[in-house]
Amino acid sequence: MRVGGPNAGHKVFEPGGEFTFHQLPSGCRTNLGAYVLIAPGAVISASDLINEITNAQVEATRLAIDPNAMVIDRRDAAFEDRTLKRWIAPTAQGVGAATARRLMRGALGPGLSRVRSLEVVKLARDVKELKPWVRETRPLLDDSFNRGERVFDTYPKDSDGRSDLPDSGR
Repeated sequence: MRVGGPNAGHKVFEPGGEFTFHQLPSGCRTNLGAYVLIAPGAVISASDLINEITNAQVEATRLAIDPNAMVIDRRDAAFEDRTLKRWIAPTAQGVGAATARRLMRGALGPGLSRVRSLEVVKLARDVKELKPWVRETRPLLDDSFNRGERVFDTYPKDSDGRSDLPDSGR
């Protein structure tokens, strides 16, 4: 499962070379039996995510993007690049600005009027190109928990199902 937003990249070294993940869980190419979830609290760049899904060769049957995942607007990235990049050195992909916009969409501005620019929020369910992958993730998680399956373990595994992390319970 993936929460949060696009990042600078998680590079995974695979037998055929390396692959850099920005929005998908980093184990989705090596653990082909895993169902890949993008949570409702996630912040996504729709076009970049579609490219990553295609390049990672994740089948639509293994991927669910929650309808309530927030979609970054191009203005979010432009705002971060213009205002925040030099101070806090983010990747300036718009994650923070989009998250703030989502949280503040019900805020009242000076004079107790609604701030129109904050009201416009696009979610995964609003992007037609994401339709093949958009579905509720909570029922999928509930089913996995009820079956006693592991959830949130996205690190690549070796052929014995062990993670390369030192605390993976080998």
